[in-house]
Amino acid sequence: MSKFTPGPWEAGLARMNEPDKRNIWAVSLQVASAKSPWLKQEVQEANANLIAAAPEMYEALKAVQRTLSAIDTSEIAQAIDTALAKAEGDQ
Repeated sequence: MSKFTPGPWEAGLARMNEPDKRNIWAVSLQVASAKSPWLKQEVQEANANLIAAAPEMYEALKAVQRTLSAIDTSEIAQAIDTALAKAEGDQ
């Protein structure tokens, strides 16, 4: 079982005191922030969107893993196992 905050997550603006900051929200709970003084605003927004998609991508990858485990032991299956282990904090 995963230990992260369940999705769906959404990327959105921070509160009024940091208008250039992008946060990632699960309902009304902030789960991450994507602000960096070294990145352009559009890159920060893209990073926030990618992070916000993580729960859905994780679930999709788990579904692919279940299917491949029955039919395939290829490098793709190994790459999926490695990525999921990293997401689950096992690597």
